[in-house]
Amino acid sequence: MGFILKNKQTNMNKLLKFFFVGILNTVIDFAFYNLIFSTFKTSPVLANIFSTSIAITASYFLNKKLVFSHPGKMDIKSATTFVVFTLFGLWVIQGFIITLVVHFINAHYHSGLIADTKITNNIAKLIASSVTMVWNFTLYDLVVFKSKNSNSR
Repeated sequence: MGFILKNKQTNMNKLLKFFFVGILNTVIDFAFYNLIFSTFKTSPVLANIFSTSIAITASYFLNKKLVFSHPGKMDIKSATTFVVFTLFGLWVIQGFIITLVVHFINAHYHSGLIADTKITNNIAKLIASSVTMVWNFTLYDLVVFKSKNSNSR
């Protein structure tokens, strides 16, 4: 019984750390997303690709050390797996959701605050980010930074 309670507490601590690291990564992502979108007048999906590329670098190291306490130096296997899962979530899942939400908003709201392109794009980005946070935590915990003794979960 003690193991179960300790494991729940460990998982809760891990989830809270992931949440705070996620907030930091999201700030980095949104800052670069808006900078790239506004400065270079790119499409929202292209701005998302560049902003997430920058944020993913910080994310790997923060998650490895602070959230999942994965031992040792950076290793190619965990870094590659992290990048593959993260990029799928950020580029495929987020790209799809951003496109879907932007089209939905544009089709249903032609005036008012929500019709503003920047606000529409950020609403879409926020929704897409929420979905990929669940995707990322699950795969990081179960696959990328899986602890050696995770068979006892």
